[in-house]
Amino acid sequence: SKSLKTALKMQHLSLIAVIISMSIIHTINCVNLECLYSDRNDYGYKCDVSSLRIVSKEDREVLKVLGTHHPRRNDESVKFFDVIGKTVNFFPQNLHKFFPHLEILQIYGSNLREISGNDLREFGESLKVLWLSSNELEIIEQNLFENTKNLEWVDFSYNKIKHVDARSFENLSQLKSLAFDTNLCHSGNAVNDPTAVVPLVDKIEAKCIDVVYAQKERQRFKGKL
Repeated sequence: SKSLKTALKMQHLSLIAVIISMSIIHTINCVNLECLYSDRNDYGYKCDVSSLRIVSKEDREVLKVLGTHHPRRNDESVKFFDVIGKTVNFFPQNLHKFFPHLEILQIYGSNLREISGNDLREFGESLKVLWLSSNELEIIEQNLFENTKNLEWVDFSYNKIKHVDARSFENLSQLKSLAFDTNLCHSGNAVNDPTAVVPLVDKIEAKCIDVVYAQKERQRFKGKL
């Protein structure tokens, strides 16, 4: 009947409207970043991030990367991803989709508040250098490096780290440089001195276990069982 056809048409239009709305919401919740590419450094082809802003943990998936590549270069050529002085409160997701061969990742002076093992999982064993200096990090979780065992240089200097889970660094057998200067629980570095890395890790683990935080985490874990 005519009324049934009209009802079906309205239902179809409503479904289309919902799909469009969901698509718009997904786009809003995603992040575009812009790169200035350079090939004149000792670290390989580099993306200097000129535009990136992440203020919500829910809205940090990278949807598009803008910027003009050098001749015979593309996203897969990028070895170094560099963020300096932007607002990146939470770690960007989906970077590996665009830059599958990253070896060096820096987020410097960008108000980064937290980082987890899930954030680094996508980079796997290809990541060699992680520089996160001059941010707002407070906690280093035990599983942070569980998928990035080939890291050779890690920099947490000039953050606000007050707690480091026990054995957080035990997976990093290739670590040659560790910077931990000017944090709340400890200050020290072993940059370009592999023999000093293990003693520094020992000091960090001795001084940076926040008992109150650890107890809260244990209670939270028990609550999930």
